[in-house]
Amino acid sequence: MSDTHSYQRFFAELRRRHVFRVAGVYGATAFVVLQVAELLGQGLRMPDTFLTVVTVLAIVCFPIALLFAWAYERTPDGVQRTDMLTSGEVSELAALPALRRWPSGIIALVGVSMFAVGLWLTLDRPGDSGDRAESGATSAGAVGEPAAVTPNSGAGDEPAAGAFSASLPGDDTGDDSRAAAPTTSIAVLPFVNMSDDPADAYFSDGLAEEILNLLAQSPELKVTARTSSFALRDEQEDVRRIGEMLGVAHVLEGSVRRAGDRVRVTAQLIDASDGFHEWSETYERELVDVFAIQDEISGAIAEALEVTIARGASPEVMQRRTEDLEAYDYYLLGRHAWAQRTGEGIEAALNHFERAIETDPEFGLAYSGLADALDAYAYFVSSDSRGVVDRARGAASRAVELAPDLAEGHASRGLIAMEFDWNFEEAERAFDQARELNPGYVPVWHWAADLATILGDSEQAIALARRAVELDPMSQMSWWALGAALAVDGQLEEALVATQRAADLAPGAGAINVTNLNLALIAQDWTRARGFAPFAGSALRLPNPLRMVEFVEAVQHPTPESLANARALLHEIDRIGSTTLSSLAEFHAMIGDIDTAVAITEQSYEARNPEVVWVGTWVGLDPLRGDPRFDAIVEKIGVPNGGSGYHRGRQ
Repeated sequence: MSDTHSYQRFFAELRRRHVFRVAGVYGATAFVVLQVAELLGQGLRMPDTFLTVVTVLAIVCFPIALLFAWAYERTPDGVQRTDMLTSGEVSELAALPALRRWPSGIIALVGVSMFAVGLWLTLDRPGDSGDRAESGATSAGAVGEPAAVTPNSGAGDEPAAGAFSASLPGDDTGDDSRAAAPTTSIAVLPFVNMSDDPADAYFSDGLAEEILNLLAQSPELKVTARTSSFALRDEQEDVRRIGEMLGVAHVLEGSVRRAGDRVRVTAQLIDASDGFHEWSETYERELVDVFAIQDEISGAIAEALEVTIARGASPEVMQRRTEDLEAYDYYLLGRHAWAQRTGEGIEAALNHFERAIETDPEFGLAYSGLADALDAYAYFVSSDSRGVVDRARGAASRAVELAPDLAEGHASRGLIAMEFDWNFEEAERAFDQARELNPGYVPVWHWAADLATILGDSEQAIALARRAVELDPMSQMSWWALGAALAVDGQLEEALVATQRAADLAPGAGAINVTNLNLALIAQDWTRARGFAPFAGSALRLPNPLRMVEFVEAVQHPTPESLANARALLHEIDRIGSTTLSSLAEFHAMIGDIDTAVAITEQSYEARNPEVVWVGTWVGLDPLRGDPRFDAIVEKIGVPNGGSGYHRGRQ
């Protein structure tokens, strides 16, 4: 038989046995199945193995389907083996017109192509090496992998000013290469709230956070900071992609269902390199056993990763706890509300922390939370802190007394000493001790950076703030601290990059939008200032936020008419009470109202507003330096008069 005849016979057999049709239908169906499987896997938070199994089955079953189509056919008598064609039948099929022969082949080609595309889309999901390179060009941007939280770096291990994984303009220290994540690194994702009441989200968050805190006590483990891992709460990312984003080898995820006095917790440890489960367990207990569940989960993780962690009997663990579950509940609610950084959230946090202390007067962390909330109250709710100073100082001291082995209390004590007592030596000692106890406690790093900025040590401030950003690139307060340090050092462009990043991370944090506007005006970047103006106007609760553009116009082109409009606008802002005294003083200084700006600063000093400690170095108040009234306030507080950037500009 000729080659041509063999060729015709083969394709005629494929057509007669419906192999082409099966290939086409299978390919199209497999394409749909793969896409649906991926959507279900993300929506239902299925393990990565789910999509892997579906993909492997689709590939393996394809040749099997073709073999069955070749070998068997459906007849009125049922499924029968297919007989071979005779020579006459081959000739008849080969003689058919092309329009009758080609459709089967086209159907097969389309179906197989769809199958190939489906496989490509599935196998090319985020997580492969190509996406890794691409992920470096995000707007966070300029942000490298978050350094993991680890308590073995010591408070004294300050990074050099250039040691910073988040690149800024003019900073050539960033390295585009990404080292493999340490095998003992982990990120704890927020646990999913499966309870009937959505308001129970604080409890699932708190449970995950306390497990994170337990793991972070181990010098052998590198644990991603809370803000960075919790920022992925609503992201439907593949676990492998999450591992790359956070620079960790393992990811812990779970869910919490709370019903009455019982709680059901499911936790699973996943290898971020391949998405496979390393360990999974479900705990169903009485609610009073919540700390035992935390211990068991963290202990199981430590065993899986072959590291040692502090157990429930250790001082640093015992001091984090209370025997009263109701007090613990109030504490979690308080931290949840405090993290919102809004007036309403701060007032709610105060109430929750006070209830926690009433329920258990020996709960040290509740006192630390109260001190932090009182400090925030003076920032976000009331410009007069005289009514809260004694309470804040007492709460911080009590936190240290009850929990001397925890960083939180010492950090709170340092914060109160810095912003309320103006005792900067005490603040520095407290911050140093907090970082020594837990170098992974991010707030103490950006508070220490603020202290260095206030005292005019720009090099140290920038180094501390960069360390805070390295530990937690998703912390808006760390980015703000970096922006403030850079601004005082005269690096306004770099400062705007950092403060803009802070605003991106916290769209509702109005004070940062006001800072962005002020820095752009100081830098005389009029285009950027006009862009920031509406956001600042919204933060200042102006009925028409676009009116802040009038203020930009007054600073750029100070005519009698524009200045009159600006003063009327500032009067309205003052009436609304939507900004701090410090920012209001800055606004007046920018349009040359020195007397008004000094009077507002004197008012801030008398009210002992926490922001007044910035009068010595903050760049927005530089126009007031040299005025005897202003200089007297700076001297009374005991801070240097002018930052490094200010003094360089006068040389």
